[in-house]
Amino acid sequence: MHVVKGKELQRLLEASRVTQNLKFVFVSACHSEPVGQCFVKAGVDHVVAIDTNYGVLDIAAKVFCRSLYSALLAGKTVREAFNTAQQTVRMEPAIREPFVEAAKFKLLPEVSDDDTAHDVSIFGDLCDGVSFCYVPLHFTRILLTV
Repeated sequence: MHVVKGKELQRLLEASRVTQNLKFVFVSACHSEPVGQCFVKAGVDHVVAIDTNYGVLDIAAKVFCRSLYSALLAGKTVREAFNTAQQTVRMEPAIREPFVEAAKFKLLPEVSDDDTAHDVSIFGDLCDGVSFCYVPLHFTRILLTV
């Protein structure tokens, strides 16, 4: 495991200019909102993270992740995919308190419902004509602190 502090991450992102073409980041880690904000400040248009004040159950993260990426790959907008993933978590019977778990996921930068910033499709329709689009879950272990 490698520990990266928030300020170090911010400097790394700015120096490398890696975010120049980066449109979407999902920081799937408990309390990851401050890390997500680092990506927003570095210029990433769409970031999903977990509320600063909460951890998230592994099963909720897996259900959310699979639903989110499947919707994105099917051509849904970032906002539609995010809302679909939250709803999928709310409906998952294996999750205790599914409404609480679903509310922990945040779409950054936070905008009003009228704002169209997240109403864009980032992958197009990569699963067009495919009856089932499977998104494998692979996790990288990097501890990011702010």
